[in-house]
Amino acid sequence: MSNFSMFMSCFNMSFENKIIDNELIPVPIDNARFGILSLESEPCDINKQEQDFIFTIDRSGSMSDKCTDGRTKMQHIIHTLKNMVLYFFDNPNINAYITVFAFDDTVFCFIERTKVTLINIQEILFKIEKIYPLGSTNIELALKHVSLYIENIKMSNPSNNISNIFMTDGEATTGSKNLTVLKGLVYTEIDNAFIGFGINHDYILLEHISSSKNSSYHFVDALEKAGLVYGEILHNILYKHLIDTEITVENGLLYDYLNDQWVNKLFIGTIVGQSNKTFHIISNNPDNCKIILNCKNNDNNYLFQANKIDNPLSDHTTYLFRQRTLQLLFQVKDFQQKIFTKREETIGFHIFGRENKLNYNLRESDIKTKEAKLKNQLRLFLEEIKKYMSDNNLTDDKILKNLCDDIYISYKTIGTKYGNMYTTARQVSQATQRCYTVSNTPIQDDDGFDTSFGRPSFFSNLLNKRNNFGHQPDEIKFNDDPLAVRHDLSSFDDLPYLTPIATKLMRDISSSTDEKINLET
Repeated sequence: MSNFSMFMSCFNMSFENKIIDNELIPVPIDNARFGILSLESEPCDINKQEQDFIFTIDRSGSMSDKCTDGRTKMQHIIHTLKNMVLYFFDNPNINAYITVFAFDDTVFCFIERTKVTLINIQEILFKIEKIYPLGSTNIELALKHVSLYIENIKMSNPSNNISNIFMTDGEATTGSKNLTVLKGLVYTEIDNAFIGFGINHDYILLEHISSSKNSSYHFVDALEKAGLVYGEILHNILYKHLIDTEITVENGLLYDYLNDQWVNKLFIGTIVGQSNKTFHIISNNPDNCKIILNCKNNDNNYLFQANKIDNPLSDHTTYLFRQRTLQLLFQVKDFQQKIFTKREETIGFHIFGRENKLNYNLRESDIKTKEAKLKNQLRLFLEEIKKYMSDNNLTDDKILKNLCDDIYISYKTIGTKYGNMYTTARQVSQATQRCYTVSNTPIQDDDGFDTSFGRPSFFSNLLNKRNNFGHQPDEIKFNDDPLAVRHDLSSFDDLPYLTPIATKLMRDISSSTDEKINLET
């Protein structure tokens, strides 16, 4: 348990005195008490290890589409890339090499592996400006090309820390669309960040190929906020403190948000400097509950044991709300995933590059009833949190406000073609306590329906199309009551998991390129 102070400022667990209400939080052990595991890491300097950053950019024709601010998707990406180059220039202590690939149905190297210097920065920025939208989208080809490139870097620079930052705005239109095949092309021994740009990207594909170790999926909902997402990814790479981190517990269980289960071992991967993480635990024997953090730093293995804090007044109501939020988001996500199946019968529609099969094992009335029930749960739960905040003078509590945002976004998008994309994004960002999370929802779907309150469900519209295939929809009256509690989404500065270093870096990558540096000087 040595070297604790080098990496941690806090690693404590505490429990409530009362038994968990199993109606609200179903748990697999009797007489369990709810607790939290608090982990705060010490600040750390930028990683001075030699780094390779590989930026793989989708330059298919759809990147010429204009955003709400009048600029194209490609212009936003070019702006963000230039800011990242300028960040490396402004911080010469970062020992980084960059490579920039752009792909459509071919892969072209715009920036060959190079280190940013005063001599070459103008040339690099000029080359980035020359990336322009072109043909179709071959994600298979891009993944193959990048994996081979990474393999070559590994052979010549085995000690380098390599990061692949891969962005696409749409769906695979050529090459393989098989999820298993594409996932097999990801080089999992390095850091991979897969970024879905805009609401028309294939989130199913990106979520699947990023489910391996050392990989993550990010959703850029508002194109002008791409710099915040890239900035957080860059921060997580440059300020790595501990890696291959795993938590194990004896006489207790930890919550696994991905599977909505309580487990005795949880892999959490990288811990960055100055981060503050909270994990949910249960135990019916808190006095003998033991939690160990197994991690690595510079090839050295460390074990840290959590201290138990005994406080008869421990009140974890905020985190009980957080637990219920994660459970409810999982239910919404699970419901929307089960609407579709791989059965051969189809009503002839496409979402995200693959023909989706409507699950005819589910009756229309069952789907509508379940959707209505979930919407009602979301509405009542949001009202409950709001009342608690008001009654306890906590209307400015950042965590509670963020939970309200999660519920509100999920409510607003459930039953739309984007519902699972947004619920998944909010669930992941809340569970992993990311700095940035999605908040801009689409106004209309492709059928012209307002995707906010009181409009027809996307699933219902699809089910009604059964008539064209000889299926008669069940007769049912369905009223979608509007949300009773209005909610204003949190601003960026109110997000609860920001740290000073991460905030500064994210703002640097998002700022105006012209303000960053005077190249003539």
